[in-house]
Parts: sequence; structure tokens; C-alpha cells
Amino acid sequence: MTLADRIRRHCITHHVEPARRTGRDTVAIRAGDVARNMVLNNRAPAVCSALGSNLFLEQAGLRLLERKGPHQSTTTEFYYAILDWPAEGNMDGSDGKEPVAVPQRTADDVSHPRTPLPDDDAGNRLYLVSCVKTKRSEPVPAKDLYVSDWFRKTRVYVEKTGCPWRILSAQYGLIHPEEDIRPYEKTLNNMPVAERCAWARGVLAKIEPCLDGVDTVVFFAGERYREFLEPELRKRGVAVCVPMAGLSRGRQLAWLNARVYG
Repeated sequence: MTLADRIRRHCITHHVEPARRTGRDTVAIRAGDVARNMVLNNRAPAVCSALGSNLFLEQAGLRLLERKGPHQSTTTEFYYAILDWPAEGNMDGSDGKEPVAVPQRTADDVSHPRTPLPDDDAGNRLYLVSCVKTKRSEPVPAKDLYVSDWFRKTRVYVEKTGCPWRILSAQYGLIHPEEDIRPYEKTLNNMPVAERCAWARGVLAKIEPCLDGVDTVVFFAGERYREFLEPELRKRGVAVCVPMAGLSRGRQLAWLNARVYG
């Protein structure tokens, strides 16, 4: 674990989560307090860098409201809004097992409104489900490769609709659920922007034949998997729906349980 990882974990454990448990809407963290409590002498720049990072905001479920004081000092203070979605709330099925980075407040799940599914006939929808970290160790059809609880319940839900669906894979792009693929470790979450753009172009090229007769694409995927796809789909006249945007992982599972088993 890097120093930055330790700082972020300390701040989430000792500052953010206590504030969230008491129902507070904001939390303030002073770099000097963190450095003192962690016995990080002369490491204020490292503390400030960690506290100001997009990764910390995503992991902690925060939005940076204000940064006061010198740029990197023990007196630097960070003021955050506490959001209703912790790190494991990303719809990438990471299960909270490792950090997942997303852009700050650009088009992410915090600012993206949760959109309900339309009430009309479901036959005109295409469901896109993101890959997840937890996988089998041998080549199998894509629908069977991913074994997290989140993915399995999402699969049951989309299959119950009778609509076509595809998997968004960081390694393979857009894949049919029946397509045999090998396990992999690649993720969009640590890809540079240029690589994510190239990935999205490849997905769009594959998705074109799937859009015939489709007027709504429903995403069960985090922002990194949607960021360059959503605007291009809308340009093609396709509506985009993200029914679980902004929900914590627990609430996503509750949402799925209510529809799969309810």
C-alpha cells in the first residue's frame, strides 16, 4: 500500500465515515491534523495531494466544496460535501476490493441524474452491463465469466426483460454474452483518457448493428464505461437510461433484489 493509499484510508476511516454515520452533510479535514495523527513529519504536501485527488473523492463519496489556505501546508483545509454513495457504489462491480478512480464532477454518477426505466414496451431497449473484477479462472462464455453478486443479479434482471444485452469489457470492448472469452485484469479505471476514447470508438463501431429498432440504451455501468458512449448514442437519436446512477453498492443490490426477487 502506498503512502497516498494509507492517507486516503485514514481519512475515510477517521473523518469521513464518522461524519456520514452521524448524518452530516459536510466534513472538513485539515492536512496538519492528518499528518500529526499519522505521524507523517514534513509530509504535508503528500497529505494535501491525497486529499485533493479525484481518487479520494470517489473512494470516500465526497465532492470538494472548498480548499482553504496555502496550496500544500499543514494549515491547508479541505471542505467536502458528503454524498450518498461510497466507493463501492460504482457500477463497475468492483465490490469495494480496490480503489476505482473516476473524473471529478464532470459527468460522473454524482451529477448524473438517476433516470427511471420507461413504461412502454421493453422490446426496444438494449442493456449494456459493465464487466467486473471478480472472474472465473478459465475461458467461458462472457455471461459466465463474471461472478460477483452484482453482476449475477444484474444478469438475471436483464435476462428477465427479454431484451438484447451486451457486456462492456475493458479488454474486449462490446461482447455478446454467449461469446467465449479468456479471463483478464484490464480495467478502464486506470486508463488514460486517450485510451478510453479509443476503447469507446471500438465499442461504438460494434454497437451500431445492435441499434436497429432500439430507441433506449440502458446502462448498468459506471461513468468510466459511459462517459464517451452516452453523448454519441444521443447523437444517434437513442435515449440513454442509467437507472442506478448514484446509488451505493448496497442500494444497487437492493434495487436489483426488488426487481429480481420481488
